Amino acid sequence: MTPEDTRRIEDSLGVTLPSEYRHLLLNPPVQYDRGTPFGDLWDDADAIIERNQELRSKRRSLGKDYDALPNRYLFVGDDSAGWQHLVDLDSDKAIVNIMQFEAVDSISPARDNDENDLSISDWFHERLIELRDGGIDISSSDQPGKITPGGVVGVLLFCVIIATIFALVTIGIDSLNGR
Repeated sequence: MTPEDTRRIEDSLGVTLPSEYRHLLLNPPVQYDRGTPFGDLWDDADAIIERNQELRSKRRSLGKDYDALPNRYLFVGDDSAGWQHLVDLDSDKAIVNIMQFEAVDSISPARDNDENDLSISDWFHERLIELRDGGIDISSSDQPGKITPGGVVGVLLFCVIIATIFALVTIGIDSLNGR
């Protein structure tokens, strides 16, 4: 993301991005999510603008009515399982809040183990540690769990070897039985 992209987000949504959040947008540490509307912190200005405009309006989704997200919150990303990450724009520390699947009444601050509200930098730092401890290489440009051509070839080769062994065992058993 570029400084021009961050200004476009601000102009389109009528907000001022907290400096900590702006820094993360301009220097994203998770390489495989760069330039995408995926992950804990989205890195696509158009997608951020569109998602915030959508959330800031009353809407109906999957047969349920949803209230508009108050303008004090800025959607910044999600966990791909129904939990949205928001920054409280009225907070001096850019506190991260979590909202359960678009339910405005479920918004609550992300907290550390001591029940202190987490700024976006602290919250994202904890998330990066979780990814690392889960075996995810944030410096890789390959999406974790992504199927690569080499992976497909490896699986196919494994299947051929197992089928060959099975066929040879079956032939050997048949020859021992005099067939």
